[in-house]
Amino acid sequence: MKKIIFLVFSMMILTNSEATFAENNPNFSVFKYFRTEYPSGEKINAVAFDEFFKGTMETVPLLPSELPKNFPYKVILVRGLFTGLYTDITKVVGLAINLPDGIVNAFYDVRSWLTALGIENSLLPSNTQMGSIADAKELRDEILASDKPVLLMTHCKGGIDALYALVNHPEIRKKVVGWVSIQSLFYGTKIIDHIVSNPILLKITSDGILKSGGDPKSLYDTTSVEARKFMEKNGKKIADILNKIPVISIGSRFVSPPLYSLSPLKTRSFLDATNTILSMSGDVNNDGLVSTEGTCPKGSVCIFLDNFDHAAAVMSLAPFFSISHEERLQFAWSVLN
Repeated sequence: MKKIIFLVFSMMILTNSEATFAENNPNFSVFKYFRTEYPSGEKINAVAFDEFFKGTMETVPLLPSELPKNFPYKVILVRGLFTGLYTDITKVVGLAINLPDGIVNAFYDVRSWLTALGIENSLLPSNTQMGSIADAKELRDEILASDKPVLLMTHCKGGIDALYALVNHPEIRKKVVGWVSIQSLFYGTKIIDHIVSNPILLKITSDGILKSGGDPKSLYDTTSVEARKFMEKNGKKIADILNKIPVISIGSRFVSPPLYSLSPLKTRSFLDATNTILSMSGDVNNDGLVSTEGTCPKGSVCIFLDNFDHAAAVMSLAPFFSISHEERLQFAWSVLN
């Protein structure tokens, strides 16, 4: 009983302080920028978001004739943990309630746009519930099969998969000319830590992964312990990779309205619950799945977005917090351009 009282009291304090910190968190001004620091206290070298995206809405090409110059690269998109499963579930649900195109479909907007522009692209067909070693091999094959230099755009666990590929398969590095890493779990996430440390949650999640044709190993790749171990073990290789390949790392923070408030859904993230759990675990700056600082390896250009949750850049989760189709294209064009 004491533990329950303590948790409730802590949550009330936390949600109240968060609401004040985010100016009651209307979440309408999506593209705010905030600075942060590494845990060591070192300042992150970052560019102000409003300056980075300045004027890009007006310059987003929609037709091949509007491209300012030839785009000589292939864009390979790598999805995050469970997103393939979400897409399959949504297709089934959509048969009954006629969901909008692209809902809960990672990179749907971006890939449709790239295809319309005539820019060669592919969505890595990997089972997003597989371990990073298996997904890295698939990404290696996709890169080597390309006749063009490759630009990577990854999200969530897709960032770990890409890093595994670049570390373990050095033959692909010369073909990768740039990498946009969006909210990658480079240092793991406490959400997965909680799952693997709880026998009941682990059993439920593992069974679901197995039924979808995946491997529960994918969970362990994204725990804080395993992710940090990989980063530390391969530190020199990673530093060399980030020195030779231009990398933009996008991280974000979302502050959920108080749980007891009557805030409209559009101000709430679909990940409100995990957002609060992470905050209570010490990761006050998080996007609902990963701590902000953990998305940015040293050596990459780091951009941090405020009032921007883990899904916004790559998919729509309306009626929960989301950004528009046009803003998603603006985001993609800015980082690719």
